[in-house]
Amino acid sequence: MQEYLRSIFGFNIKMRKIENLNNLPLYLATNYEYYDYEIEGISCIFVRPLHATFIEWKKQHERIKLLFNKNVVLQLKSITSYQRKVLIENKIPFVIENAQVYLPFMAIALVEKFVDKQEVEVFSPVTQLVFLYLFYNKKKLLVAELAEILQYSMMSICRAYKELVNSGLFEYEVDVRNKYVRPLYEGGELLREAEPYLINPIIKTLYVKDSIQAENLLKSGLYALSEKGMLNVSKKEISFATNKVRGYSIEDRITKAEYLLGTGICLEHWAYNPKLLSKDDKVDDISLIILLKDNKDERVQLALDEIRRKYQWLEE
Repeated sequence: MQEYLRSIFGFNIKMRKIENLNNLPLYLATNYEYYDYEIEGISCIFVRPLHATFIEWKKQHERIKLLFNKNVVLQLKSITSYQRKVLIENKIPFVIENAQVYLPFMAIALVEKFVDKQEVEVFSPVTQLVFLYLFYNKKKLLVAELAEILQYSMMSICRAYKELVNSGLFEYEVDVRNKYVRPLYEGGELLREAEPYLINPIIKTLYVKDSIQAENLLKSGLYALSEKGMLNVSKKEISFATNKVRGYSIEDRITKAEYLLGTGICLEHWAYNPKLLSKDDKVDDISLIILLKDNKDERVQLALDEIRRKYQWLEE
């Protein structure tokens, strides 16, 4: 890093690694390496994370700054566009080797070369399935393991992992030779940060006669909410979720108008298998919130808030 800075600016730069960390709390002493830099006569501390996550650094930056009573610079080998945006918005100094220098206390902001990781606007269906599966099960899973569980190709799971990392919600974790992803937030905070990326999984709806066997399908929408004992629905609001809607003949189908009269059921064709996330005969809680979040009925929104509280999703 010393040579990199010197090669850019030609500054007179001195550096030494700080070995004596006895004055630091144990969690700060063990999670980071510390280097004392002098750049053109200005003293600052470069901090390289060893085990700490990005979200932990955000919380601990000011604490480290106070302990050293100097400007503190985050030293990284790579960074996501989301992380870079957060650091600059909070005026937190950082240096990415061979890529970027941001030292606001010296009025320096230089991009030498920065390959921006692909921005994520919303999750793809596979990424959303992976996100929800990891959230509910709270496991570290290799690509091959998750591909087998969800019955997708390893390439699809790799793309989903990359999308989760590029969203700024997860980071890669390497354990010996194994590579995982782990969330940068926990519980309700993760859901709040993820909410803008979550998509409605319904591709299309199909209305069929109520004589159709639906025992193996998951209750969905208002019907599922009513089954949770949160409100009453009429027969015209019965709906089921499935990722397979083939096999229904013309004779099986009815119009939406007929369905609204209470003469049939609604089949929701999902972009992924909802059974992979469900623990009972209803769609999972978070997907149910996604499906109904735009419903204008106040009773529905109050019922959804009850579910949100279950996951500390709401900021009270």
